[in-house]
Amino acid sequence: MFEKLTESPLAQLIRRNSWGDYDLLMTRLDRWEHSGIFYSALENLDRAALFESAVHGEGHIERVMLLGALLAMMEEESGENMALLMEMCSYHDTGRVSDWLDEFHGSRSCFKLGALTGRSGEELKMEMAGVEAHSRKDSDMDAVIAKYEPADIERAKKLALLLKDADGLDRVRIGDLDPRFMRTEAAKQLTEFSEYLFKAYSAMQEELGQEPVRRDLVDRKIMEQMRDHVQESYFGHDYNCAHTMLTALAQFFETDLSPQLINAAQGMHGAGKFGAQCGLVEGTLMFLGVYYMDRGYDRYEVEKICNHFAQSFTAKYKSLECRELRPGGFNDDDPPHLCAGLTLDAILFAREFIIQKNTELRNLGKE
Repeated sequence: MFEKLTESPLAQLIRRNSWGDYDLLMTRLDRWEHSGIFYSALENLDRAALFESAVHGEGHIERVMLLGALLAMMEEESGENMALLMEMCSYHDTGRVSDWLDEFHGSRSCFKLGALTGRSGEELKMEMAGVEAHSRKDSDMDAVIAKYEPADIERAKKLALLLKDADGLDRVRIGDLDPRFMRTEAAKQLTEFSEYLFKAYSAMQEELGQEPVRRDLVDRKIMEQMRDHVQESYFGHDYNCAHTMLTALAQFFETDLSPQLINAAQGMHGAGKFGAQCGLVEGTLMFLGVYYMDRGYDRYEVEKICNHFAQSFTAKYKSLECRELRPGGFNDDDPPHLCAGLTLDAILFAREFIIQKNTELRNLGKE
């Protein structure tokens, strides 16, 4: 099996068949009556059609396919649903143009499905509905599915939920897996396996002489994207530091921001250039409120997280004050956006703070 897939880390992991604590789970998958659908999908995956990226590229797709197969098995899905789900897992990100938050990449991806899968009629409707819905908010799912008018709306919704969970489980690669956001009971049972899979996949990549999907390599890609974000935000649109920080974190953590919230950031760059609290701090604090309140934390818990961030920021940068952090302070002949370098560093610092905080909360049983 997989004789032609010598460069596929997942194929090699399956061939080796050594899964540690998860041997029983993978043996169960291998013996499942529909496992052949997964193996065939992996072997026949059109890799040239996939988005090229360390974050959303071939590695992500292979892991999502395996996670999707396990979910289908645990949810006792039919062979017909399994076949559709494998195709949805395979091509759900083909419409991506970047690794940033893009709620419409599912819509662009779904219009490629017919050519990639050969599906038509009701089956194609269900695949398109699920792939578009995967990049939209859960609250939009019913409307997205209804738009395609599938004959069996409940079946289409189940497939969409399974795709969302398979995709969500691989958020371990960016340090942002929140088990509470899993929609199916099966997905909640696979959170630890997804961590194991990511590490095993990365190790196999190294063994094959490939660039492993390590956090530091993902971080490098993210740093390049955030550098572009800062450049565009400052010198393309003349946005302030609070706006730039707020939108950068929202992009990375795929969090929706209301127009009112973005508008509220417009005077938060040292209190309208007064030199008070730094906009990089204020933008982060605004984001922490949205991000953690959305995840069910109460205002007192969010207050503690914000306090911890302020302490951490002060320890690294020695101040929270704009007049002290800004290079050279404020002068009449200053060029625009002197803080561009500091901004990039602070964005990466805030991002890492959130990732570490999520790990801490998860270990305490709060994530």
